[in-house]
Amino acid sequence: MHRSTRQGGFSLLELMIVMGIMMTLMVIVMRYMSDSVKISTFTNEMTEAQQNLRTAQDFIAHDILTAGDGMEDIKSPRMTKTFLNGYLTKAPAPDSDSTLGVLGIVTSDDQVPSGTAIPIPSPSPATTVPLLTGSDRLTIMKIDPTFNGGATIPLAAGKVTSNGQTVTLPTGTDMTQFTKGDIYFFTSTSGSAFGAVTAVNAAGYVLTFASGDLYNINQVLSTGPINMVVGGGTKAASMMRMLVVNYFIDSTGLLRRRVFGVSGGTGFTDTVIAEHVANLQLRYFLGQSDSSGNVVAPVTQLTTETQQGYVRQVEVTLTTETVHGVVNGNKQQISMTGATSVRNLQFNTHLRPTN
Repeated sequence: MHRSTRQGGFSLLELMIVMGIMMTLMVIVMRYMSDSVKISTFTNEMTEAQQNLRTAQDFIAHDILTAGDGMEDIKSPRMTKTFLNGYLTKAPAPDSDSTLGVLGIVTSDDQVPSGTAIPIPSPSPATTVPLLTGSDRLTIMKIDPTFNGGATIPLAAGKVTSNGQTVTLPTGTDMTQFTKGDIYFFTSTSGSAFGAVTAVNAAGYVLTFASGDLYNINQVLSTGPINMVVGGGTKAASMMRMLVVNYFIDSTGLLRRRVFGVSGGTGFTDTVIAEHVANLQLRYFLGQSDSSGNVVAPVTQLTTETQQGYVRQVEVTLTTETVHGVVNGNKQQISMTGATSVRNLQFNTHLRPTN
């Protein structure tokens, strides 16, 4: 009986062909998986950038909308340039007193120059927050609605003494709501001024606003802002706690919302609103007309007190970016522009109808 010596199986050529086909299929699958991972990564990072953008716009729009809340009949709010230049803007609206500037309901700072940093207001250690070069800053002022049930505190003539250094509050005032470091706002028919609490005497209902406060706001002088508001003690005034909200981008791309004036001892709170923010640009639409009756063009810097008072709308352009380079190794950026009208136009009497 004849038996074949040939064994069943694949030849070397057949194996090589099959392996080649399998390798080709694997390369195709790997490329597909790699593309899928890239698309997924791109989608996730763009979604995060968009979410940062929306969150930032929502926060800023809300503060713009409520700018000036509770601040009727505000006139010429003065603050030391030491505070303004150090914490809020390099170009405050000027005052006749060269040591002071005007802090408006809306205050601008256009194109932050290289090397700009904001101090962290604490006695020690001395630290600063470097800002993102070329980005804008925005400051918004409003009354603290949690203070004194939302009501101002009346101060009779003679209750502010020692060149504005001591303030005697009405008997029965809840003294637990006052803390060293809080920022308060004084108004009268002569104008407005800020002061930072340096001591609280609860038993005597006395607040002290001495020189050398945490922010260098207080000026205990006959020509100091608080003393000028109360006419050297001869005029009645009112007092309220203020919130000064400052938006800025630090050099790491964090959009921060710093609020000065809050109670708690530090006098400020810092909140990170969004991450990976590449730029913030602002334009201000004014309710002003030129000599020909035409509405003036929007401005990027509020250079005068008059412009601060005529702000009708703030245009905010924010740019965020992906965390990593997702297209050819480059980060992708997304921009959004929104305009918000300033609701509380009552803060300047010249904006009110006369009948």
